[in-house]
Amino acid sequence: TGLPEVTLTGMKADINVQLHNIGNSVYRATYTPNVVGSYLLNVMWSDRQVRGCPLKVAVTAVADAGRVLCSGDGLRVGTVGKEIRSFIDTRRAGPGELTAHCVGPHKVAYCELYDHGDGTFTLNVKPQESGRHALTIKYGGEHVAGSPFTLRVSGAPDASKVRVYGPGVEHGVLASFQSRFICDTRGAGAGQLTVRVRGPKVAHCETLSSFELLLLHQPYVVGEKLHRLDTFAHLLPFVDWKLPHQTE
Repeated sequence: TGLPEVTLTGMKADINVQLHNIGNSVYRATYTPNVVGSYLLNVMWSDRQVRGCPLKVAVTAVADAGRVLCSGDGLRVGTVGKEIRSFIDTRRAGPGELTAHCVGPHKVAYCELYDHGDGTFTLNVKPQESGRHALTIKYGGEHVAGSPFTLRVSGAPDASKVRVYGPGVEHGVLASFQSRFICDTRGAGAGQLTVRVRGPKVAHCETLSSFELLLLHQPYVVGEKLHRLDTFAHLLPFVDWKLPHQTE
């Protein structure tokens, strides 16, 4: 005969253990840990330690995918053949496994997670095709907030497909010179179009649509203007036009 005594001690805190007699000298022990860490569970019977004690108990936090923070343009847009980067912060989500998977219309994109060692990660995604991609990020087997993300991937830029046309890139007479021309980037992939006009006066640019740029420049003196168009860090095939403005 005797009475049991149970203690649960840890480095950061001790946990109270409650004993319930369920009959025939059988007891049920319950406890609620509030602090993550390692503990020693010791069981005594009539002031004598039970064989095998103390037992080691590891208390870990439950992964909470809802507290994972994801940020960066890599969750929204990208370009074929280039790495798309985003950042993931799991520091408030508890311990868990972080996974990422990205699928395009027909191919799986390559995903790489770089662990900074402090609960934060850099995710690099390299798509193999253009089109809408689904980027799935899970923590502890559960979707993080916003997952799956819709990633719009554009084709690689092709400056040779940009069309430039209009009277502004042709020879003309000063008094009646038609100064406008259009840059059409449809079908040329994602990129940034820049236009430079060097001459006596500064040009004025106006956007017609998301794919077309109308450029107006008014020559005030006779001479040459040099048009230079750069797109996607590559020069267009028809990059330079020298326009000698003549008087009548």
